[in-house]
Amino acid sequence: MATFNLGGLGARSEKAGTMMIAYGSNLNPVLMGERVGPYRIYSIGTVPGYRLTFAGQSRRWGGPVATLVKTTRETAKSTPVVVYVLDDDQMETMDANEGVGIGVYRKEQIYVTTPFEKFRATVYLHNSTEYGKPTREYVNAIRRGYKSFGFDESILDAAIRAAK
Repeated sequence: MATFNLGGLGARSEKAGTMMIAYGSNLNPVLMGERVGPYRIYSIGTVPGYRLTFAGQSRRWGGPVATLVKTTRETAKSTPVVVYVLDDDQMETMDANEGVGIGVYRKEQIYVTTPFEKFRATVYLHNSTEYGKPTREYVNAIRRGYKSFGFDESILDAAIRAAK
């Protein structure tokens, strides 16, 4: 399991790697460690202007998986995220895991707001526009991530309720 060292929050020193935004099962410390090995957490934050939903069909999870979609609702709570710093090999592993090469997810740069700053980071967004309810197993994997970082689970619960 990863060691959470958030002591360097806000220290924008030279980073060796890519800032990657996690909001779904990649929030889960155990799953993230299984996917990329030892990883570094840069900060926690939110992605204003995006809301959590579930799209596509994952064979691994047996249903739709997390994605972010743009929203214009000013009253919507911002989706909580973790920003990791991953090296090139780890990003290649993430690309494969997220199905970038076969068009499942795409990578974009969006703004993330942390307690100390606002900056652009890489995020994986699902290409499917077919939305639906995720499986209980998948939700539990995400929920473990929410609990690990002390995130407000009502945001996850609202996304699940809104899924059709």
